[in-house]
Amino acid sequence: MSFTKHIILKVYLIFLILFFFTAKFSYADSLFIHNYKSEEFAIGSKEEKLSIYYTGYNKYIDKRTKLTSSFMKKWFGEEKALRQTTHILLDEDAISEIDYEKNNILVFPLSKIKDPHFYKKSPSKIPKESLKIIEKRYEVLAPQIKITTSPKKVKIEGYLCDYITINIKLETIDKLKKASSVTLIKQELWLTDNIYGIIDYQNFNEKMGKRLGINALYFGVLENLMSYMQNNMKAVEKYADKLNGYPVKKNLEVVAVYTKNIGSSNPKIIKQNISKISNILMKVTTNPDEIDKDCFFPSDDFKRVVVKD
Repeated sequence: MSFTKHIILKVYLIFLILFFFTAKFSYADSLFIHNYKSEEFAIGSKEEKLSIYYTGYNKYIDKRTKLTSSFMKKWFGEEKALRQTTHILLDEDAISEIDYEKNNILVFPLSKIKDPHFYKKSPSKIPKESLKIIEKRYEVLAPQIKITTSPKKVKIEGYLCDYITINIKLETIDKLKKASSVTLIKQELWLTDNIYGIIDYQNFNEKMGKRLGINALYFGVLENLMSYMQNNMKAVEKYADKLNGYPVKKNLEVVAVYTKNIGSSNPKIIKQNISKISNILMKVTTNPDEIDKDCFFPSDDFKRVVVKD
């Protein structure tokens, strides 16, 4: 073989290797569909279908909710259906919320979010004098967190998953009334890294995390749990290495315990189930023919409104 042919063959082989490598790991559009079932203390039972569509720098979320409890049926006169659609558009530096009642698309510029700890802030400021009274009366204890990973993988919906349990105890002491308010949270996770579309999922979370200065993975894996954590998110961050993978299944249980006359010989304990949520992955695809993109976008008559404040 001549030297020229040898070089041509070598270049051709390198091209083939690069082609197959990039084809295997290149980003494509991915669709994940989850089914939710929950029991909430305030509104009773509800069912949700959650569709999440990843493409390039963007994430589209469409949630269809049915309020199925007898109380809600009496309140509305029938089974109530709700719809919420959100677009997280990193390429446009914006988040869009679809308002189906007013036929509006509300656009919130991401450029307004300059503080990476924006999610910790209360929507209204508490006056300093009131804050002093609160701090004098109440004692907020450090959250107790225990994360356990099973040594064996568990098969869920055909996927081999890491099984992880997160137990959290949040407690506030009312020194004036000698009472204790405790929130007990149990999160179960079945996570896999061997699933179609996980590259798109991880790629978007990484870009969103860099853009906002936070680990966006928590909002994909722990979004229900973090709504109870509020300012204690920092307490969970050190466990990030245990939360890798896509959630094939998630369970969440929240129980509130209120104790009167703590420290006495006859304390009174009131216990209430606050929330019970089950979420399971029903479908995932990267096949363009199986992705209904229209369900994420409203009709052309919707008005685009940029929210400046």
